[in-house]
Amino acid sequence: MDPALSRARFLREVNNITKNPDIFARAGINIIKNEFPVLVISIPWDQQKTNLYLHIQADDYDYFPVEGWWVDENDKILTIGQGKMPQGNNLNPQSPPYGENRSWFCYPGWRAYHFHVSHQSPPWENFRSQYNISAIIIQLISDLNKGVIQAV
Repeated sequence: MDPALSRARFLREVNNITKNPDIFARAGINIIKNEFPVLVISIPWDQQKTNLYLHIQADDYDYFPVEGWWVDENDKILTIGQGKMPQGNNLNPQSPPYGENRSWFCYPGWRAYHFHVSHQSPPWENFRSQYNISAIIIQLISDLNKGVIQAV
């Protein structure tokens, strides 16, 4: 794992968002914090007529996928019982099987998915080029805004 390579990939991918803010703003994506290895954005939750805040942690990226979880506007981890966190469509509000007390996403491109024993084959290396940061954000927004998602 090379911190310089992680930083370069993160900055290159986040730069795609910062260079085209109008395009991403039309999708409801707004950058709140952009300081490697952290990206915090707001995204639309249409069913609840509100925005959610997403913390993306890119330590050791792209040797490993990024991590992500829901936070409040002050980047504090959301927990069950606040009525602000989505549940459904593989959006998991409970702690992941790795011990952290925060939400997690069971989708390709997110660390919790690829570290889970059920998803280790094929390995992350086979997915790496398909799942850049903007792609997994767009996928998350799409899944957040379809089907039945409950606030917990």
